[in-house]
Amino acid sequence: MKLAFEDLYTQRAEVAEVYLAHWMEMTLGSGLEPMIDFACSVDEHCDGVVLWFHSKSSRWCWKRSPRRRAAKRRARDYRTKRNLKASVDLAAGKLNFNRAT
Repeated sequence: MKLAFEDLYTQRAEVAEVYLAHWMEMTLGSGLEPMIDFACSVDEHCDGVVLWFHSKSSRWCWKRSPRRRAAKRRARDYRTKRNLKASVDLAAGKLNFNRAT
């Protein structure tokens, strides 16, 4: 099961989610408590695991980045979470300023 999980990262993005679901089903039915605990942990972070296949990066990297911390310091005086999110997205380069006319 461990090797099967490692094989997950050799899969193409299109089949990774299906492969992960199959691996989790196999692991949960194994009866091995440590593997079941690990599968439950992977299930909690399934969105992030699948996201990795599409972007080859994780949100974890951004959460701990110095750019995010700097944007958060600049945004301390913002009144709403929406403004804070806009500041962080701007620093990350996620805002699209191209409008369709």
